[in-house]
Amino acid sequence: MAQFLYDSSYSPSAPVLTIGIGLPDEDTPHRQVQALIDSGADATMLPKWILTEIGARSVGRKYLRGVTGSRELVGLYLVVIHMPTGISYGIRAVATIDSGEVILGRDVLNQWRITLDGPGETVEIEG
Repeated sequence: MAQFLYDSSYSPSAPVLTIGIGLPDEDTPHRQVQALIDSGADATMLPKWILTEIGARSVGRKYLRGVTGSRELVGLYLVVIHMPTGISYGIRAVATIDSGEVILGRDVLNQWRITLDGPGETVEIEG
């Protein structure tokens, strides 16, 4: 099990993890980033510039409906996510253009046991 502090730069403080982003069939992540844990997001979202930088392969396009209800066509890229306690394989990450934020969605989160302690402002992860 690993434990991490919430990020107090968000208001209110938010659960985050430092993760690695890599390519299938490679053991080492290409980039380390801080990711916001978002159990309301269906999919993991990564800035397009990161996906381009690491050479992630496009695996298609799909419509995404955001919190405002608007529908948008987005690109999907095949990556692996290096979590603090293991690796999530076969992730089809949504490429974002307007946001520099990394969002960990349920496609990754549902592979791990994650405990959010809001009052203690800590995240625990097992798996």
